[in-house]
Amino acid sequence: MELKNIPIETISKCNAVGDIVPLRIRLEDETHRLVTADIVQVIYAAEKNFAGLKTFDYGCKVVIDQREQLLELRYYVVSHKWIIRKVLY
Repeated sequence: MELKNIPIETISKCNAVGDIVPLRIRLEDETHRLVTADIVQVIYAAEKNFAGLKTFDYGCKVVIDQREQLLELRYYVVSHKWIIRKVLY
């Protein structure tokens, strides 16, 4: 497990009861190339309190460059920001 804290753009949906589900992410890689990844499966979702800030953590299986990876995404409710928190492999 490797901590990252990479800011990302996220496309997500909200269902009728207000649950947020991430669908696709976009990030800038080390070569400053924009990479888009589809989220194939959300493995877990957990509401947390990180340093007094309400967050939602999502364990996701994504496809990046035709390779599956496990990532943990974090959504900060107050600031509406998404990050890749860690790579789970």
